Amino acid sequence: MNFNFINQKTNLISILLAFTPLSFIAGNPAININIVLIVIFSLFFDGKKIFNIKLLLIDKLIILFFIFSLITVAVNSLESYHLDKQNIDLTIVYKTIFFLRYLLLYFVLRFYLDNDKLKLNIFLISSSLCVLFVCFDLFYQQLFGQDIFGYKISHVKLSGPFGAELIAGSYIQRFSFFLFFSILFLINFKRNFNKKSIFLLTAIVIVISLLIAGNRMPLLLFLFLFFLFFILNANLQKYFFIALVSLPLIFFLFIKDNEKAFNNFHGAYIQIKNITYNYFYNYEEFVPKKVPEQIYQFRSGLYTWSFNNKILGGGIKSFKFNCWPAHEKLGSKWSCDTHPHNYYIEILSELGLIGLLIILIIFLLLISSFTKNFSFKRKFDYENVAFQIFFLLLLAEFFPIKSSGSFFSTFNAAYIFLLMPIFVGMSKKINNI
Repeated sequence: MNFNFINQKTNLISILLAFTPLSFIAGNPAININIVLIVIFSLFFDGKKIFNIKLLLIDKLIILFFIFSLITVAVNSLESYHLDKQNIDLTIVYKTIFFLRYLLLYFVLRFYLDNDKLKLNIFLISSSLCVLFVCFDLFYQQLFGQDIFGYKISHVKLSGPFGAELIAGSYIQRFSFFLFFSILFLINFKRNFNKKSIFLLTAIVIVISLLIAGNRMPLLLFLFLFFLFFILNANLQKYFFIALVSLPLIFFLFIKDNEKAFNNFHGAYIQIKNITYNYFYNYEEFVPKKVPEQIYQFRSGLYTWSFNNKILGGGIKSFKFNCWPAHEKLGSKWSCDTHPHNYYIEILSELGLIGLLIILIIFLLLISSFTKNFSFKRKFDYENVAFQIFFLLLLAEFFPIKSSGSFFSTFNAAYIFLLMPIFVGMSKKINNI
């Protein structure tokens, strides 16, 4: 391949970016290796130029968020040293410093997008292929009792290629919209009718895959984003009624004939019913055994925050160290986990009110950027639809009341700081800043 040096750099970073959907399937070590390679090669190729981009307000707030995480860990380490000079746990310090890799990733992607050096099509096609693979593996596991790698079913939910981790639904929800985008813009069809038909057929396959995976929140988020996508695009609205009827129908037919799926989603209904009754009508008996596990995990996060420094928090990944002491001090019988299963509560407990405030402002700026730059009158084109999709995925990620993994985990943080710089870069180009 006879590329000049500039094209070689562009292609290498774009190819490494295209490996990220696959690395999410391979696991955290692969994700970290991929991020480190992107950052190292980018710094080698472009060095200081990466940090000379024109900073927007959201860029400055993201820098502030990472700086504040360092301040938090420094203050907590000094307090720990003052109380016990013989015993300082450096785990939180190491995790905080290593978390800075996402700040580097953010600015690398911002730089290459600003300078038109990032070939997003490769990433979008790679994401599409990976989603199709996960869906296929889930169908295979459903039919034969094990996935193509030999992992057998051991739970009501299916994991597909993720082994013991029940995150197949989350993966599909996060990357499936790139498949829709590829169908609309990156794959050539002889007739427009075929494109729209395949679009709807793909949506049916995705919904069935999410039902098989058994992850309830990803399914609800997917349906919410899917119908919102129809509303935002007049070019697709004539198919809205078909989707509105067919997808719920498939859902009810599937759970009717699938006992595991029925028990899974019926259990969710019972949990919501118990929450409503106990909270509004029988608050005194609002105890853990009568509510979903997620609810008392949320409350554990609030207990932990009230036990720590409320302004600064306890530091990144400190929840599992501070949760039990908080419960013992407050006399609570609620359980502890490695994190409180909600981004906002986790940030509150680990980075305090200031950290939460910074994240809330960042989220509001993302919404503001979308509303300011989106228009129903704009063409149904590559740039506009890509801008919508990256925003919708970020909206789902920061959805306030959802149960989630840890914000600071490799799987979630890598995904967030992958989407965010691309969306901010697109917003900047649309706004001609």
